[in-house]
Amino acid sequence: MEKRGLLLIIVIILAMFFVSTAVASEYTGSDMCFKCHPEQYNDWKTSGHPYKLRPASVAKYAALPLPKAIHGTI
Repeated sequence: MEKRGLLLIIVIILAMFFVSTAVASEYTGSDMCFKCHPEQYNDWKTSGHPYKLRPASVAKYAALPLPKAIHGTI
């Protein structure tokens, strides 16, 4: 019975790996989103999210936009 459980876990892990690899290889970039979802893309672009993964040495000199909700509180 333990061998079946281990085999099931291995099969699940392999399936997750192959599915995640297939999804990752189809990513075309955020600019492609604009074609079908311009309003959502613009909200995302001006939210500051595209700039979150920059090194601190680069980000501190960038003019990052603030989310709309913060503009009224500053």
